Amino acid sequence: WYVSTEPKACFPSFPQRDWVFVDEPLVYWTPAPGTQALLPMVAPANYGPPERCFGHYKTEHPALVISADSRRAAFAFAPDRLYDRLGYEDHKQLILDALALVGCSSAVKLHAPECVEMFADALPDGSLLVQAINHSGFNGSTFFAPRMVRNLKAKLPFPPSRIIELTPEGEKVFPATSVLSWDMEGLYRAFVIHP
Repeated sequence: WYVSTEPKACFPSFPQRDWVFVDEPLVYWTPAPGTQALLPMVAPANYGPPERCFGHYKTEHPALVISADSRRAAFAFAPDRLYDRLGYEDHKQLILDALALVGCSSAVKLHAPECVEMFADALPDGSLLVQAINHSGFNGSTFFAPRMVRNLKAKLPFPPSRIIELTPEGEKVFPATSVLSWDMEGLYRAFVIHP
């Protein structure tokens, strides 16, 4: 099975790619009136991949449904599990585009190579935990020592009063600026951003 990345205005991560493969289990639903039905499912052909054969057709089943109030989204497959299992970037981008459609955008904007992944989580005291992972030593099946990644920048959603870096040796004060800048020599770095 595949999904067609339509309408393109809703999926800006796919300007030149029309299909993304998905895997079972799949949910076949008919959306309720007032909901947005997006990502039409494309049924597989009997004889192989779309690049080499024909017979694929779009179904009436959407792979993504947005609620009438545009506050909730539901996928007909599990892009998070596919991304976790296969590491295919398109599955992550489908999730991010769907989150943007329901008004959820990243609080922290990362400017870094694709090998760096960042997570930002709100803490109960109102501060933000920012974690970065350097995947440069991972080739899909084998781990090597990560390479140095320089000039990483993360634009913060508020001007911080202080930034604490969490290290194996303990907490260290980090320069408090609205753009967090650092180099990554190892696999992981974490910061607590205080408003």
